[in-house]
Amino acid sequence: MGVIEGTVRAGEAATSAGAVRNRQYGPPVYLAGALLIPVGGCLGGLIETILTSDPKVTGAGEAIGILVGGLAGLVLMRRLLRAQFVRRLKQKGLAETYSFRLEFGEQLIHQLGAMTQIFEWSGVTELFRARRYWVIIAQTQPIYVPRRVFVTPAAEAAFLSEVLDRMPTAARLRSRHAEKARLGLQRP
Repeated sequence: MGVIEGTVRAGEAATSAGAVRNRQYGPPVYLAGALLIPVGGCLGGLIETILTSDPKVTGAGEAIGILVGGLAGLVLMRRLLRAQFVRRLKQKGLAETYSFRLEFGEQLIHQLGAMTQIFEWSGVTELFRARRYWVIIAQTQPIYVPRRVFVTPAAEAAFLSEVLDRMPTAARLRSRHAEKARLGLQRP
């Protein structure tokens, strides 16, 4: 039975959550809709600039402002939401850092702080890399494993082997990138 242990900060894997969401549900169509607003404003301003002969009336500045403001707003909002999340944890008396442990035996056992989840291997549907994490999808639940817990490439390859060898065949086929990474990490 294999075991992996480490610590994670609450919300630290949030930057990888988009990759997990895309993997499970497809691309975020709503985000494209939200981006249409500044893009539409830019196009409208540019069309106005092109069609208007009066040099006093220009919409290019407004259009660029809408686009830059929209993009900056998305970046700022992400940071503000993370800070708000951590602040609310502290207000509730919850820790910001949690220990985690994964056990690979007859079942996949995931412990995160005071929570323990037990998964049958038949419920594990995928293993993939999302930025600085390996993500195991078990019963639609993402389990984030920070790559920093592996002290050597051999330890990371052993983890990948442990999980891939226990997964159902269909799940292994969906986890081609993890299989390639395992093979690449095992090379001398």
